[in-house]
Amino acid sequence: MVSCGPMKDPFKTLGLAWGAGAEEAKRAYRRLVMQWHPDRNPAPEAEETFKRIKAAFELVSDPLRFAEWERARERNPEAGAEPAAEAAGDEPEGYAGEPAPEVSLSLEEAAFGCEKEVVVERSATCETCGGSGEVLLARSQPCRHCSGCGRLRDPKGTTVICGNCGGKGFTARDSCPSCDGLGMAIRRQTFQVRVPAGVRSGDRIRLAGRAGKGAAADLILHIVLEPHELFELQAQDLHCRVPVSIFRLLAGGAVDVPTLAGSASIPLKPWPSHGLDYRLSGQGFPGRGRRKAGDLRVSFEPVHPRPGSAVARDLLEGLEALLQDDLAAWAPELETWHAKLARRAARD
Repeated sequence: MVSCGPMKDPFKTLGLAWGAGAEEAKRAYRRLVMQWHPDRNPAPEAEETFKRIKAAFELVSDPLRFAEWERARERNPEAGAEPAAEAAGDEPEGYAGEPAPEVSLSLEEAAFGCEKEVVVERSATCETCGGSGEVLLARSQPCRHCSGCGRLRDPKGTTVICGNCGGKGFTARDSCPSCDGLGMAIRRQTFQVRVPAGVRSGDRIRLAGRAGKGAAADLILHIVLEPHELFELQAQDLHCRVPVSIFRLLAGGAVDVPTLAGSASIPLKPWPSHGLDYRLSGQGFPGRGRRKAGDLRVSFEPVHPRPGSAVARDLLEGLEALLQDDLAAWAPELETWHAKLARRAARD
């Protein structure tokens, strides 16, 4: 890749407004290449200008590199900087320390480790044209820019020599079909990555020497954990809300709850008086390094069924009658309430 020192504003170099889209950048780059390519422009400053134009286009065309450039610019607005590997100028495709591709993992994959296929897309010099954006034709053809006359009229109305053909009216070059004349192409690389157990969102995996052909720069992968339909991760603890029938809570018994590795059973006393929150020690997110494994924190949420049949309603009526026969034992709160109502009636 081209490196011409810290770049203040790649869009300005391309003659574009800040944040211009990819298609605008392509058109501007193609136009400037035609004007400043050293093979077409004999001016002494053409080579350096062309390098700056190419570096600017490479930067805005690579989202990963551009994001890192913006972060470096925010840290030091006066300097403007390319990623370190770019400044070194020895990595044809490599870069180090940039915000790399994200590796999206489920909680289970992150907890226990996994093998993951990662596809990385990045801009690279077109192999067909070597980055020039042009290819040699088998034979010359009329120049498409000046329609074969060798001269063009600029915005001021002055007739100037066509920069595409050098005033000859014909050319032996054409836009590269592989990169559409841009000199850059998107290259996809696939990696098999071994993800260690216990990684978290924000952790990074470093693939040594995988950032480019030079094998001197490392590829950094950022870990992102997907939302889970059952668990919420807080620190190292997993939180899980488990709906439980009011009948099971009244009768007591074992309730199965999910864990990352499968399931566990929690025994309930009939209508537990200590609340409906339970903690399973060591059943949360696994530890890594000095981190200890977290706990699984389960919150049971009572569910009141809606009986739809006459038989079910008769059974509930029978339970209600049994309850009313011994409120002191079954529901002291109801007994207290009924006693208040009786005292009020006696006063009246």
